[in-house]
Amino acid sequence: MTGVLEALRRSFDSDCLLEGNPETLAEEGCGVGLTDMPIPRLVIDLDRPGSPLGPNDRRCDFLFVGKCPGCGGSFVVPIEIKGGRADPGDFVPQLQAGACVAERYIPRKARVRFLPVLVAHAMKKGDRVNAKRDRGKRATGRRKGAGSDTVRFRSRRARVARIKCGDRLKAAFDVVRPIAA
Repeated sequence: MTGVLEALRRSFDSDCLLEGNPETLAEEGCGVGLTDMPIPRLVIDLDRPGSPLGPNDRRCDFLFVGKCPGCGGSFVVPIEIKGGRADPGDFVPQLQAGACVAERYIPRKARVRFLPVLVAHAMKKGDRVNAKRDRGKRATGRRKGAGSDTVRFRSRRARVARIKCGDRLKAAFDVVRPIAA
């Protein structure tokens, strides 16, 4: 596990790494708590200077990488935080950009559980209901409507977990199961 974190730490400019163990990530007046997430962990702020993405590239706000208790690997979680209404046409490409960064820098042999997460103030009631209904289902791309809110990582599709501002990141894992990649 620490090998993945160390590989990432060496790959990124220190300006975009959030050192220590932040308890909250916030953007646009909206935040998500990390208090229940495992340590050691690394949070990469893809909006900061030193990010591997160009200034005009789409990007998610954060890339969270942490120890995965019980799976012998790492959690990899691209996180997009929206202070207002969330449109899949905006947040899915941003989360996909975070997935691409993770694929580029995380060693291919590393065991990973991947889950893209949207944190938003304004969320249609149906979005939260649908996420709860689909809890535990694997995002295989075969169900009706699949693909509109999924992100590809290592040739697999993962459904975007949607949680409200102020929730803990751990709540996303209760809504959608991460994929093994």
